[in-house]
Amino acid sequence: MKKLVGRIHALFIPSHRNNYRARALHVDALAVYVVLAIIVFSLHTPRVQSVLGIAIDITVEQLCALTNAQRASNGVPTLSCSGLLGAAASLKAQDMFAKDYWAHFAPDGTSPWDFF
Repeated sequence: MKKLVGRIHALFIPSHRNNYRARALHVDALAVYVVLAIIVFSLHTPRVQSVLGIAIDITVEQLCALTNAQRASNGVPTLSCSGLLGAAASLKAQDMFAKDYWAHFAPDGTSPWDFF
């Protein structure tokens, strides 16, 4: 135990035993810190994910086709596309962009059903 305390002391506290330089601040130790930081940050990079509707230039027809393709690959029946629903979704998206929010209900209490 005394040996462990001595090593920790030499690692963090400058004294005559470590030439008045804590070993945690030596060039070798700093190089290890940099390598570890690079490894940690490279593992933490965000991954690109495929999310339907993430593109801002997607049309209602494209979104409907992509959704139905995903549903078909999961063995779920496809949906029919509605012009009224597409127009309401477009109005809702424009309202969220204009008022800078991301929710079903607008900050002023406007319901999604108000866009039909």
